[in-house]
Amino acid sequence: MNPDCPRIRDYTSDAISGILPEADERALREHLDGCADCRRYAETLKQQDAILADHFARIDADMPARRSHVLRAIDAVCEAQQWNVFVVARGILTTPLTRIAAAILIVVTILALWQMEDGTTTAYALSDVPKLLGQARTIHLRRRHFPNGQVVHLEDWWDSESGGAYHYWEWPEYKQGPNGLQSMKASFETVKNGRFIMEVDHQNKT
Repeated sequence: MNPDCPRIRDYTSDAISGILPEADERALREHLDGCADCRRYAETLKQQDAILADHFARIDADMPARRSHVLRAIDAVCEAQQWNVFVVARGILTTPLTRIAAAILIVVTILALWQMEDGTTTAYALSDVPKLLGQARTIHLRRRHFPNGQVVHLEDWWDSESGGAYHYWEWPEYKQGPNGLQSMKASFETVKNGRFIMEVDHQNKT
């Protein structure tokens, strides 16, 4: 690893994000041609970016179907029997799709339980959840992903009215230091407002 490597790795992150100035692209290509460590770094970063981009694209595409499926599952359980919270939970969590969507419902329900009116907490029954979800403006989802055995922490917010979204992911990374490989955390944020996209790469922050 030579003194140019940290700067070139910044260039690599910018190149993958599509924000690297043309004047720096030649320096990046020339350095990668002669530095095996930085080539491996660039390939790993590209793979991580592709995995995460595909993951969030599938989440965005499936969200309307997930909401609809959960609403139907809750309605079916509530209409079929005299129920309590444990019966409803078992009915909802019978398929992988509803397990994922139920995580979203839990967050929406918790947010609803914390709504305050005149200093008192408003309580909602589980039967109110379909209506609350249909009225929800914001959905918050947190989960973990395990590509290649690594733990990637993911967090998503969606605003149904504005089309805005916030995505955050964090993954472990190893860099060559004076005493060998050093373990650290890298993270990346994407913010959308329906028209524009802002990307923030925290990968090289210390």
